[in-house]
Amino acid sequence: MLARSAPHLDEWMTRGIVGSLKIPMAWVDEAKAQYAFSNGDFFTAYELFLAAGLYNAAHNIAVLELAPDAILARDLDLVKELFEVFDSEARHDKIEGWFVRGKVLLDYVHILTRLPKLQDQIEDEVEDGRPAVTDAVVAQEIDDLTRRVPRIIGILPDVFYRSWTSDRRHVAATEEMVKNLLAIIEKTKPIALAQIQHPTLTVVDGATKVGLVSSVGLARFIKSIEI
Repeated sequence: MLARSAPHLDEWMTRGIVGSLKIPMAWVDEAKAQYAFSNGDFFTAYELFLAAGLYNAAHNIAVLELAPDAILARDLDLVKELFEVFDSEARHDKIEGWFVRGKVLLDYVHILTRLPKLQDQIEDEVEDGRPAVTDAVVAQEIDDLTRRVPRIIGILPDVFYRSWTSDRRHVAATEEMVKNLLAIIEKTKPIALAQIQHPTLTVVDGATKVGLVSSVGLARFIKSIEI
C-alpha cells in the first residue's frame, strides 16, 4: 500500500500516516526510496534508503549509480561523502561486499589525496634537513599505500561490472580510476608498478600503456605487458 501511495507521500500526508496510523517512518522512507529509484532519481533514493536504515540498498545505489559519475567528474569529495557513512563496524555487517566494493572506492580516494601530501612532506623535509627518522615514517606510509594499488586495480572490474553496452559509465569509471592510480604510483614509487599483472590492465587504453613503458625505472614493468 505504501509503495502504491509513494508518489503522494508529501510532508502533510507523511505526518498524517506516521502520527495517526502509527506507521514507522522507516517504512515511509523505504516506499519513497523505491519510488525515487524507479524514476531514476538515484541520489534521492540513496538518501531515503539511508534514512530508512537500509544500508545495503543505499550502498548498492552509491556503487552502481552514483560513484561512476562522481569518479568521471573527478569529484573525490563526493565519492568520499557517499561511502564514509557506511564506514563503521555497526554498518559493515549490513552491507554485502563492503570491503570489496565501497571500501575499495574509499581507499581510492585516500590514496589519491594522501600520497601527494606525503611526497611533498618528504621533499620539504629533505630540503630543510630534518631528521631521517621522520622521512622513514613517511616512506613507510607511502609503501603501505602503494601496496594497496595492485589489489584495487585487480578488484575494479568486479566493482563496476556492467558492460559498455549496458552502462558505459562503468567501463569509463574503471579506466579513469586505473589511469589515476597508475599515474600517482608512477610519480611516487614507480617500482611498485611491477606488482601489477597484465590481465588487470585490459581496461587501460594503448596510449596509457605506451606512457607507462616509456617511463624511467619501469624496466620490470615492460616485461609484464604487451603493447
